[in-house]
Amino acid sequence: MFILQLKNVKLNGIYADLAEVIPMEYVLYLYRNYGGMQVTFPKHFYDPAAVHESLCREYNKTNLHELSRKYGYSERWIRQILNNSEKKDQKP
Repeated sequence: MFILQLKNVKLNGIYADLAEVIPMEYVLYLYRNYGGMQVTFPKHFYDPAAVHESLCREYNKTNLHELSRKYGYSERWIRQILNNSEKKDQKP
């Protein structure tokens, strides 16, 4: 692959940033598959539905702070999720 054989080449913007943290082969893969596209990454790593399920399963009324740190959400947001889950469980 001729691109991988080039040395001391100045990469364009985001490709230079990526090349600092991941191998060049992966930068090239991203370029080929996503070049020209606008790609955004969600702030939170985990799927929200999976987090909701885990929160409901793991919450024991004393570990709100730990769950907040574990999943990267605010305690307020977690309380809202848990309260909404309780309301759904109480409906006939």
